[in-house]
Amino acid sequence: MYRLILAALICSIVPLQAGVLWYQAPDTVAAAYVDQEFPDYAGYSTYQVHDVTVDPGGWTIQSITSYYTVGWGSWPSTASVRVNIFPKSGSLPLSGDDPTVGTVYAATLSVSGSSTLVTVGGLSIPLAAGDWWIGLTPILLFGSDGQEYHQVVADAVVGDYSAVRNPGGSFGFGTAWATYTALGRATGGDGAILIEGVGGAIPEPATWSLLALGVGALAFLRRRK
Repeated sequence: MYRLILAALICSIVPLQAGVLWYQAPDTVAAAYVDQEFPDYAGYSTYQVHDVTVDPGGWTIQSITSYYTVGWGSWPSTASVRVNIFPKSGSLPLSGDDPTVGTVYAATLSVSGSSTLVTVGGLSIPLAAGDWWIGLTPILLFGSDGQEYHQVVADAVVGDYSAVRNPGGSFGFGTAWATYTALGRATGGDGAILIEGVGGAIPEPATWSLLALGVGALAFLRRRK
């Protein structure tokens, strides 16, 4: 009985918050930028990552969605995607953060208005509190699937600009990480992304004191019994 009471007390103090962890809403009017791995034109494969801040207590990511324009060609309803997650220590990822070796997952693709939503679900990726770069890049053939472009957000940039990298150098803006300015935008910007999952809140000092009092009260009751 005491264990059940203690468990209930702990759960009430350290809640798990399921749902949206991070959302940068798309702007379907503004320009969009390449974020696609081309198996048939590898030199043009270009990857984007977006800076996010993980809450105290950490996250468990369960799904990631990126937003694209409905562009040239016809993307299928399913595809492989490459997910990249790097620790963030500056305004751009490090040179050693190689987007070509990110983890490959199966994703679903669906059209919503003028956007294509690319979603990888069924994840269980733990992330510690702090700043991270996170990106999802579809792996689709240019010749048969065509090309769409990652949309930017409608609101002001949160944190640093999104980062983009073309390791093969075929677009002519180098092979290092850069902002959207390398692709012709006057200033940097944020790419649209939705991250869902579970986040745990860390109790404040006063809450820890409440937990300690509860444990002490339970111990006192046991002694009296």
